Amino acid sequence: GSVWIQGNDGGVNLRYGGVPKIITTSTGVSVTGNGIFTDSVGIGTTNPTSRGFTIEKTSADAGMSIVRKNADNTNLGVNEFYINGSGDTEIRNTSNKPINFYTNNLFAMKIAESGNIGIGTSSPTNKLDVSGGNIQINNGGATWFGSDSTGGFARTFNGNTFRFLSSANAETMRINNATGNVGI
Repeated sequence: GSVWIQGNDGGVNLRYGGVPKIITTSTGVSVTGNGIFTDSVGIGTTNPTSRGFTIEKTSADAGMSIVRKNADNTNLGVNEFYINGSGDTEIRNTSNKPINFYTNNLFAMKIAESGNIGIGTSSPTNKLDVSGGNIQINNGGATWFGSDSTGGFARTFNGNTFRFLSSANAETMRINNATGNVGI
C-alpha cells in the first residue's frame, strides 16, 4: 500500500492504501484504526508533563471519558475522570453500574449502584459493609469494631475509656478499660 498526505479544505488527510487514517479539520483530529504512541500524548497542551496521557484545560471541567459499547453500539458503561471547575477530583460512573476496585488482581472494594460501599464483599447491603477484617478508628486512642466466632465486639487500646456520647456530644455512659466498671 501507499501513504498519501492530502490537503482538504484547510485540513490534512493522511491515508494508507486509500483508507483515511488521520484526518485534521478546523474542529479537531480523527484517528481511524489503532493509534500507537511511544511517548506522551497531550490534549490541550503541546508539552505533556507526564508519560502517558495528559489533559490540560483552562476553563470548566477537564477530564476524560471511557465508554464501553456492545456490538449493537449501545453503552455498557461510561466512566469519567474529571477535575471540576473548583479543582475537586471526580470519578463519575454515569451508567448505573458499580465501581469495583482491585489490588494485586484481587477484588478489594465495591461502590454499588445504591451508593453502598463494600470492603471485602462484592454485595454490600448497608452504607458500609466490611468483610474479612476489623474496622479501626484512631485519633490518638484506637478503637476497633469487629466480630469473631463468639460475636461482635468493640475494643479500645492504650488504656482508654470506652465512652458513649449523645447527639449533643454529652457523655451518657462509659466503660472503664482498667476496671471494667460501667458508669451511667
